[in-house]
Amino acid sequence: MDDHMAERLTTTLAEISALLEVTFKPSVLFKPRIFMDGDRWCALLGENVQTGVCGFGESPALACESFDIAWYTCTDTTCGRQYYCPKCHKAAKVEEALQDG
Repeated sequence: MDDHMAERLTTTLAEISALLEVTFKPSVLFKPRIFMDGDRWCALLGENVQTGVCGFGESPALACESFDIAWYTCTDTTCGRQYYCPKCHKAAKVEEALQDG
């Protein structure tokens, strides 16, 4: 394999990796509602911000980034883990979102 072909292959693999990273973000997979909430954008999956998963930001993209972080953040104070925990309610949120379609 020559240097040019190796460089093209490396570039192609990097592009595929970047595409997959975006494709499997929670905000892409579960399609939260995106709307203005006061002076900020909100990305919300669920009925309200108290019981659903949500993120806020100065733009829809930043709200989605915040949503992605919130998706993996454990809110169970007894759990002790900061991110996704299979024993916590976040696992149930995945199942609920898939059932809601």
